[in-house]
This record gives sequence, structure tokens and C-alpha cells, in this order.
Amino acid sequence: MEPDSVLPTTWVDVLGKMERAVDHWLPASRETSPESCALSIPPARPLPMPNLNGIDAATRSAEEPAGEADALLQTAADDLQRWLDQCRAVAQKLAVRLERAVG
Repeated sequence: MEPDSVLPTTWVDVLGKMERAVDHWLPASRETSPESCALSIPPARPLPMPNLNGIDAATRSAEEPAGEADALLQTAADDLQRWLDQCRAVAQKLAVRLERAVG
């Protein structure tokens, strides 16, 4: 490493140790064959495919309750909208009455 490096001294020391370790082990790794390596990697095996036979039936069985829930939620939303419309109408009537009473 160069002495005028912008890295902190501790980083230069660590990088130097790493470089020395690579210099030491790289030639040895090139000399050994894959068969003699203690850490052999087993060949890759294909992953089994999941059983998807029940997915369609589960989806169909969930669609009916979901449709019923959707209908209930839509009815509740419509009821709420009517209630809000009525609240606005009452608020408008009260505002008119208040204006007449004050004015």
C-alpha cells in the first residue's frame, strides 16, 4: 500500500493482511484438484414441484364467501352514503334556521 493513501491506517493494515492471505492461499488453491478439496460441493438437484391440484378448488370455494362479503360491504357502503346525505341535508336546514334566528 502507498503511504499517502486516503484510507485510515487501520483499513490499510486490514487490507494488507487480506492481500497477504490471498497471496499465500491462491497458489495452493490452483494446485489442488476439485477431487482433493475437502470442501466439495454436491451436484445440484432439481427442486420438486409443489402439488397444485387443490389450488383451483380452494380458489373456487373462497370465491362464494368473498362474493357474499362483497355484497354485504356494498350494502353497508350504500346505507352509509344515504346516512351521510341525510346528515348534510339536516346540517343545511339547521344552518338556514340559525341564520334566520340570528339575522
